[in-house]
Amino acid sequence: MTTETATAPATTPAPVQPTFLGEHLDLATEIAKLPEVVRQAIEGGHIIADVWTVEMGKKAAQNPTGKDLVSEYLRLLAQDVQGMAARENGLMRPAVKPVDEKGNVIPKDKWTPEQVIAATPGVADFYNYGKDLDDKSEVKQRMIRLVEGPEKAIKTAYAGLIAGGFDKDEALGMLRNMPKFKGVEGLDVLLARVSA
Repeated sequence: MTTETATAPATTPAPVQPTFLGEHLDLATEIAKLPEVVRQAIEGGHIIADVWTVEMGKKAAQNPTGKDLVSEYLRLLAQDVQGMAARENGLMRPAVKPVDEKGNVIPKDKWTPEQVIAATPGVADFYNYGKDLDDKSEVKQRMIRLVEGPEKAIKTAYAGLIAGGFDKDEALGMLRNMPKFKGVEGLDVLLARVSA
């Protein structure tokens, strides 16, 4: 005689939903709040607008709550130069801080209206800032690889992405496509090792 014992099927706990902060945004309402030049650029296809989320993992250094957090924002993606110009009020050139005849920067409270406009960041500032971050990141990663080997650099980058709120698959996909890790021998093996 055989005795069978019925066991309850294993249940997987439901994933914990992040805590939502702020209000859910309505795309049309948010677009209506934008300056006319930006609304026209959206209508003309020079900017794509959508409601997007920002997630902050519970382990992120800036998150004191111990909970995963999420909030929404209006994401504006320039599709061409006209879109970039609209986002930055037509300012394409880099900002220039006003200086006196001796070359000293004039205090902000003493700027003329023309100096305020000249000191306002334009498209070139944001482009140069982003490109410079990319360039520095590549150099830093190369330095880390030379000193510690590629596994340490990949492990550090992976930990940073996870702490920034990306899930495992997103982080691995981003690392796999990062120019600084292209050409690393055995990249898939290293990615599997750091994400285990």
